[in-house]
Amino acid sequence: MKKLLSDPIRDPFDPPLADAQRYHEGTKITQVSNLTLGRRVSAANDPAYHSTMARAWKSYDAEQPISLARPPSLGAMTLAQAIAAAPPPAGPVTIEQLGAILRFSYGPTQLKPMAGNPRETVYNRATPSAGALYPLELYPIIFNVAGCEPGIYHYGITEHTLEAVRLGREQAGGLLDALTPRARPNRAAAWVAITGVFPRVLSKYLFRGYRFMTCEVGALMQNLSLTSRAVGVRAGLAGGFYDDEVAHLLGIDGVEENVLVLFSFGDDEEGEDVFGF
Repeated sequence: MKKLLSDPIRDPFDPPLADAQRYHEGTKITQVSNLTLGRRVSAANDPAYHSTMARAWKSYDAEQPISLARPPSLGAMTLAQAIAAAPPPAGPVTIEQLGAILRFSYGPTQLKPMAGNPRETVYNRATPSAGALYPLELYPIIFNVAGCEPGIYHYGITEHTLEAVRLGREQAGGLLDALTPRARPNRAAAWVAITGVFPRVLSKYLFRGYRFMTCEVGALMQNLSLTSRAVGVRAGLAGGFYDDEVAHLLGIDGVEENVLVLFSFGDDEEGEDVFGF
């Protein structure tokens, strides 16, 4: 094994680099590890296995899930225009805008029969995913969205719905206490917590799966940014949060399913300045 870089001279407040270096070394493919990985990937391509994993999405038994509109497109803005456009002005968010952002960022784009098992349906989505395993889950946290009660929701992928996890502005407000204090001001009308369900991707790709999942998060963040601009909503990445506190807020275990990043949308006119980074 390669010798890791020695830790730099640092004061007590500088984070160590050793864990990150060990992670990268541990997820490299070598001539030896590729034998194990190859056997696992071959076994996971079995139609029976893939049928199970193709249905791997969460669903909450909400009494009255909110059905989101299904706009046919994001309008006339091209990808080049969305990339070059100035950020939209801060303002409120509507349920129609939030639904469009979710659908065109991670929602299904194509339904087709599964290869080798045509009785199963594959839900291809707007974000690429290694092996079409889609390990990510989206939890909208609503403060001030026209047409939607404040609270914590889960995005129902297959039905394009918001499934209530816990309702109430006080429940949603728990997120603000879970943000780190060194940040830029952010009074968001809504947030989306992106989580990763590790077993979905690690079960096939083993040690390499975590890299694939982070690639998927990056593609999703780009989609969220571009689709938000296309519908006129200001959006921002929030990477500064206390992981376990946010996991507790969402009701996830923080072991097999972990919070990876937060995204904010719009402006909460009723809220106070909070910090997102």
